[in-house]
This record gives sequence, C-alpha cells and structure tokens, in this order.
Amino acid sequence: MTAIEKLKKNIVENGSLIIAGIDPDVNLLPSAFSRDIPGIKQFFELIINKTIDRVAGFKFQMAHFLAMGSDGVALLKSLVDLALPDAYVILDAKFGDIPSTMNFYKKFTFEYLNVDAVTINPFLGFDSIRTFSDNMDRMVFVLCHTSNSGAKDLQELQCGESAMYMVIARKLVEMNMHGNIGVVLGATYPSELKEVRITMGNKAIFLIPGIGIQGGDIEIALNSSILNKNDISLIAMSRSLIYRTEQNYMNAITAHIDKINSDTSKFIKR
Repeated sequence: MTAIEKLKKNIVENGSLIIAGIDPDVNLLPSAFSRDIPGIKQFFELIINKTIDRVAGFKFQMAHFLAMGSDGVALLKSLVDLALPDAYVILDAKFGDIPSTMNFYKKFTFEYLNVDAVTINPFLGFDSIRTFSDNMDRMVFVLCHTSNSGAKDLQELQCGESAMYMVIARKLVEMNMHGNIGVVLGATYPSELKEVRITMGNKAIFLIPGIGIQGGDIEIALNSSILNKNDISLIAMSRSLIYRTEQNYMNAITAHIDKINSDTSKFIKR
C-alpha cells in the first residue's frame, strides 16, 4: 500500500481529516507526567494509542526531538515505530538542500524512520524536491504559503505577474505526475488557500497548519480549500489538540477530536 492509499483509507475508516501533532515540550506536559524523556515517552505513547483510530495520521515535529539530543532521536524512532504501520506518519522537518545532501535526508526519513511523508522547503529549487518525490510510494508536502505572519516576507513577493507561492503551486502541478506531492498552506490565509486550490485542483493534498493558537479557523480553512468532492485537505493540530489543562486530560483530548471529526465529516468523500 502506498502512502497516499494509506492516508485515504485512514481518512474514511477513522472519519477524520486531523493530523495530530507530536510536539514534545516538557513545560506543557500534564502534571501526572515527569518532566523528562521518560515522562514525554509515557505521555505520547498514551496519546498515540488512544487516538490512532480517531485521526487521519500523526505529524512528528523533528525540532522538538533534536533539542533533546541523541536521546531525543531515539525517542522519535520509538514513537514512530509505535505509530507505524497502521498510522499515516509525517515527519515535519522542512528539509531543503542540494540533491546530493537531500539523498542523505531521504535515507534518514524513508529508510531509518520509514515514515510515509515529509515536509520540504522548496527554496533550493525543484531538483531538491524530486530527490524525495521520486519515491512514488511515499509523499512530500512542499511549503507553499505558511501560517506565520512572516510568510509574507518572501512567499508573497511578486515574481513577474504572480506571487512566489503561486509560482511554486503552478510548478508543482507540472511535477506532480504521480499525485504524491502535496503542499503546506496556512489556515491563517484562507484567500490564498482558495487561490492555490483553484490552481492545483484535486491533484494535490493540502496540509493546513495554523489552527487554534495561531488563530486559523477549521471551517473557513476547509471551505476555502475543498471546492469539490475529490479535494483533500488535512488539518494539522498540535498544541491546541494535545495539551489540555483538564484533570481528565485524555477524555478531553478524545472528546475534542470527536467533536472536530463530527463537525468536518461533511468534507470527507466516502
């Protein structure tokens, strides 16, 4: 089964468009867990086991693991192994380098971790993206228009008659022969979401961060990016989904997921 086949299967079977973020931060752990790597491991093992059949997949933010050094990389591998093979797993690394270097990132991503997908920074050009996208059984999500306020600094620069993010989107349409190239587009820019969807059609899956703490709205994001029944947009949620202050935090997390799934079920093609 290819990564895209697994993703579509999990969306329908779990009734979810949520990609749950695995972003370890000891300062945000519930009080029941120790503020160290064993505590982080225990917490996220529980999260994965309790939500794996409620979400479309998981997104592991690599920076949070690298900050813990070699123990963090070992923890990343352990949690990814727990989620696989049933879950759809994205490594959020935003790799971007010359093709020869990207080959080594690819070995780490698709051979050592064995994840289904990875996020890519397109700044070094499209040959660097092809290093990953040539693996037709895996997926890449290319940064197009991100959710942060600084996205405007470069991504909205005019390149001829189009903004840079639209140049990226149009080029990816040409490259996406196998349908395994998706794009990252922030929920905080709904008009740009719609513009890119009109350009890319259903040939690209959208990964949409920026919900919750950054101020993006799920309903607006999905209405802006799902314009026909074959479009697929994934909602990436991390802090606002996983870290809860309620005493019975696990029930709060699953109830939150169930509510979002119910509210967004109309956007899932069955």
